[in-house]
Amino acid sequence: MAPSTRWFRSRWMLAVLGVVAVAAVAAVVLVAGSTTDDDEPVHRADGPSAAGIQQARLVPIVRDLASSNGEPHPRSATVVRASSGRALLLTSSATSSEPERPVDLVVVRGNFVGYGTRRPAGSKLPRGSVMTITVDAGKGEIVGYSIGGPVPDLRELGDPVDLDLGN
Repeated sequence: MAPSTRWFRSRWMLAVLGVVAVAAVAAVVLVAGSTTDDDEPVHRADGPSAAGIQQARLVPIVRDLASSNGEPHPRSATVVRASSGRALLLTSSATSSEPERPVDLVVVRGNFVGYGTRRPAGSKLPRGSVMTITVDAGKGEIVGYSIGGPVPDLRELGDPVDLDLGN
């Protein structure tokens, strides 16, 4: 191979590698997020695919827990993703020393009877038209739930999303 051909091929390969590197960096920026006019990060994780994953994971949990607490067809369910500490503070005004983790806080409406709840001997089963469920967002496991009590304003934690329960 002539020296000029080798030179041309090496330059061509460098150009191709440069284009691939620029494309890879652009893809990482698009996936990780971009900035707004205020230079605040806008994360793409809250897009339709995240809502779809949330829907697919949470609907069976909501239906099963509602059914086991006397409501086979809950009227509605609304969810917001938040830190475990903020969710606990909103639902109980309590704090925790456990490490923070992302949770899905779900407010379900229906007619619930707390068949599976722990209570003092001789006390009545808790009843209410609202059930609040906290689900570990990473593991998809129920962290806790309550029946009755004040309805938490999920807008304090973010933008709530209605779950399609198929009723």
